[in-house]
Amino acid sequence: MGIYKTERFFSQYNGIPDMFVFARVLDTEQVNETPCNLASSIIRKISSVQILSVIWSRDGSIPETLSITQYLYGGCCADEPTNLLREGGVYLLPLVYWKYTDTWRIADDLDVLFEVDDKGRVWSHSSYEGFKRFDGNDVNILLNELTAMISDENFSAAISRFGLITRGNGSVLMEVTHLSVNSKKNILAHTETEYYEHAFRVEKILSTVAERFPSYDAGDEIKARSYDSITKVHLEINGRYLIFYYPDEEGLQQIGTGDTAKINGDGTITEVFTPPDYSHRAFEGYNGYTVAQMEEEAKRAKAWQDTHVK
Repeated sequence: MGIYKTERFFSQYNGIPDMFVFARVLDTEQVNETPCNLASSIIRKISSVQILSVIWSRDGSIPETLSITQYLYGGCCADEPTNLLREGGVYLLPLVYWKYTDTWRIADDLDVLFEVDDKGRVWSHSSYEGFKRFDGNDVNILLNELTAMISDENFSAAISRFGLITRGNGSVLMEVTHLSVNSKKNILAHTETEYYEHAFRVEKILSTVAERFPSYDAGDEIKARSYDSITKVHLEINGRYLIFYYPDEEGLQQIGTGDTAKINGDGTITEVFTPPDYSHRAFEGYNGYTVAQMEEEAKRAKAWQDTHVK
């Protein structure tokens, strides 16, 4: 499918969508603010919207109105003037709730909005050919494709953070035994940085290995680095884990906070401790699942991608 270049409705800068809605913008307000980590101010735009209809909602909720927060980043990432909601406009929006800031955002609002004109035609405001093919056509053409994606029996696996990582970014899901961890240092941006080098023994590969990875077999020993002390503290020596294993920008293998789960003696899993305000928790909601069930979830997420992402 062409929506959001490939699957961008479902793997977003701002998070994985919690609902898809048709919404009308009632009014907008712009506020200049200077975050503590930036020298210059940015524009925060708050739009009050009326929910005309809910196509899909993760928790089944059907709100009447919402306030949506957007940021104008200065043209660094996209053609932002076309992507900011305008007063009076009607849009098909993927929305995600940021519980730690109590705000609603447009998933990947740096890319494209689908606007519906008064004749029921859709306009993507996008240079992507996959989006532009909807331009000028009845909105039901877009809606039918989106509905097919959501109605797929594997959608629930694909829409989770776990499913997103499994199918989307080249990570390998492995069952491993943790053998050792050592503190090391390297130079990043002229600054000495501490990291942790972990050694694992591969017990089983649970997801398809991407081309960027070599082949792995049970019994292989692998190494991965982590820049977070959480993995050092909470990964026990000789403990059995599920990990997502992926290359960083330098081609070195990494594991990340939120991407590991402990395998208990009864075969169920428990996510490794993650800070409560950490949004990227791959195994959130899967405590008590078995390893076999997680392997099946990975297969379902991949099956959804194979069917709907072209």
